[in-house]
Amino acid sequence: MNRTLWLLIPACLPLAGQAPLLEALAAAKLSLEVRTRYEHVDDSAFVAPATHKTANALTNRTILGLETGDLWGAKATLQFANVTALGDERYNSTRNGHTQFATVQDPGQTQVLQAFVAWKGVKLGRQILSVDNQRFIGPGAWSQMPKSFTGVTVQQSFGLSWFELHAGHLTRIHTSTGVNRELKADFARFRFKPWSFLAITPSIFAVEEPTTPATSYQHRGLRLDGAWKGVVYEAAYAQQRRYADATTTPDRSYRQVMVGYKGKDWSVKAVHEALEGGFDTPLASLHGAYGWSDRIGRTPAAGLEDQYLQAELKRWGFTFEVQAHRFRAESASLAYGKEFNASVIYPLTKAFSVQLKAADYQADAEAPAAGSLNRDLRKVWLMTTFKF
Repeated sequence: MNRTLWLLIPACLPLAGQAPLLEALAAAKLSLEVRTRYEHVDDSAFVAPATHKTANALTNRTILGLETGDLWGAKATLQFANVTALGDERYNSTRNGHTQFATVQDPGQTQVLQAFVAWKGVKLGRQILSVDNQRFIGPGAWSQMPKSFTGVTVQQSFGLSWFELHAGHLTRIHTSTGVNRELKADFARFRFKPWSFLAITPSIFAVEEPTTPATSYQHRGLRLDGAWKGVVYEAAYAQQRRYADATTTPDRSYRQVMVGYKGKDWSVKAVHEALEGGFDTPLASLHGAYGWSDRIGRTPAAGLEDQYLQAELKRWGFTFEVQAHRFRAESASLAYGKEFNASVIYPLTKAFSVQLKAADYQADAEAPAAGSLNRDLRKVWLMTTFKF
């Protein structure tokens, strides 16, 4: 080897050390989602003729992301999200001050949606988080701006086919309305599947609210679900207890039972869900938990029983879904109302789809005024989604 080559070796050593980094950057993947949505709301809670107005919102969501390739087994993800109103804001976004209109809770904003490093099932940083069926922690992805969390999480099966752990420690929440606040939350969810037809999932969620410590809470639950020859089922129970410095959090319980059947391109199921008054899941994906109108947000004082039928059909490239809900109080002989939901989705291409969706909540005459349960609410959405 001549002298020139010997001199080049030390000069190339720094570049050799950078090779894995350069390879990870070269293998990076870009992602893009553009979701444009028109939403019409007719809310009879606006009873005065001078102020009774519907809402018409045309908004656009853009999510731009970058995921690196492997770097010694680790990957980094960065996502930005923007929500923009298209045209006049003839709706109350909760931040634009247009309170004369019905609410469409999609304010214009730009956020870092995700910024985390992932390594062997561990994620560190800001991330969208879905735990189990999202009933206790979820992103609320129907909002134009999904909520995300800052913290460290782990999702790992440790090479076992019958076990999975999902746990984490969260320090901040970034809400769909642009409010970012401190949060102290720990959760652990263990999923055991001893047989093909049964999964057992105990979980615990401990949430300390630094700004309102009196409302801190703990949820301990157990969920059973599975499928056998087309029959699907689910049963869940959870207890709410005080946690940390909580003084106002009530001891309450949650129950849910579902049974249904899933065919090749269709499914049907019946669900009964009951929450005692004061049992709340503020970190969950709540849209769809009690119908799509979102008339019911927090659990009413007398509790809630939601009995509904759901059916889905995939035919001719379309996906059809309908739901019929009946809402009643959990601790009193009191009817709240009923709701009908319908949706159809059609993919025009592999990357572009169109969805038409509607929700019609009809209040019962004896429904209490709290939360506007005694007022009808109708919503219609037309949405296009492009992603790659």
